[in-house]
Amino acid sequence: MISKNPSTVDLRGVDMPEHLKMATQAVEYAVRQGEITVFTDRDIVMKYLPAEAAKNHLKIKIEFEGDSAWKITISKNNKRMDIQYKGSGRTP
Repeated sequence: MISKNPSTVDLRGVDMPEHLKMATQAVEYAVRQGEITVFTDRDIVMKYLPAEAAKNHLKIKIEFEGDSAWKITISKNNKRMDIQYKGSGRTP
């Protein structure tokens, strides 16, 4: 669900396939607007977004929030693909 702040999307509890559709829309938003933060509780989306970000030359930062939740920040990057993982000690 899109919050009052359009640069944040909270997908926790959203069922598939709507969850994945909204995650894809978040990448499109980052391409147009520069940055978006996505909260997800689906490992598949957490693994999907880095590939989509790379296709669009975007930077992505992934942080484990606890309770199977991830905070993913997608932003424009004028250099190279940069994936950062924080919090869980694990990578996708």
